[in-house]
Amino acid sequence: MLGDWFRVVQLLKGGNSGTDDRQLEEAWNAIGDYYADRHKWKADEKITCHGQEPNLRPSNKDIGSMFGSIGMCNQAVEAYKKCNKVKAAIDICVSLNEWNTAIELAKELNVREIDTLLAQYAKRLLDEGKILSAVELYRKANRFRDAAQLMFKVATEESKKNHAPSVMKKIYVLAATLVEEHRMLSRKTSKATGSTKTTNEASLALNALMSDDAKGTATFRPLDQPWRGAEAFHFYLLAQRQLYEGEYFYSDG
Repeated sequence: MLGDWFRVVQLLKGGNSGTDDRQLEEAWNAIGDYYADRHKWKADEKITCHGQEPNLRPSNKDIGSMFGSIGMCNQAVEAYKKCNKVKAAIDICVSLNEWNTAIELAKELNVREIDTLLAQYAKRLLDEGKILSAVELYRKANRFRDAAQLMFKVATEESKKNHAPSVMKKIYVLAATLVEEHRMLSRKTSKATGSTKTTNEASLALNALMSDDAKGTATFRPLDQPWRGAEAFHFYLLAQRQLYEGEYFYSDG
């Protein structure tokens, strides 16, 4: 039974005869496995390293590699963070397709490669047709301009499906709100740095996605006129309501 290993250690250490090191090591390893099976990593680490020389104990880097090799991303990240192996932590997230964790980690530790990570993850989502997921990704990363561009792309596509005007209005309102958040963030950044230059450039994947629409929307620049679509559907809904209520004079205006 699992509990017997604790008793084995007591008997081996309390025995009058010479202790069998091999049996004692086997018992300690079994107890370590007992804690590991229950995700009690601190206890497992203490037990596994019990009686070993400091230079023979597995490093946090090795522990991170072990966790990563069996798909335990969060545990691997924690191990890598303890030894300041930030890039290794991000790499294991990417290799295990834990992109959200990679992005959050890059933001938390101010990693310069966050733009590259964002572009890679966004491209993956766009290739899979998950545009709204890409919008949410950019929004969480404070890339409101990119999120807004994608949201206007969604609005253009959804307008072809004859959705209810109220639904279209909400989509355009969300897109416009993202533009306003981008402008607000840009102003804060400019005040903080004394420069109007921003690092929030659209990724290559996003530019490729938007390029096909740019030719047909030369007269309407969403980022310059973010509320135009929302206003159009708002007045359309208002005119419909007035028409149904018999207020023909106002609906014609």
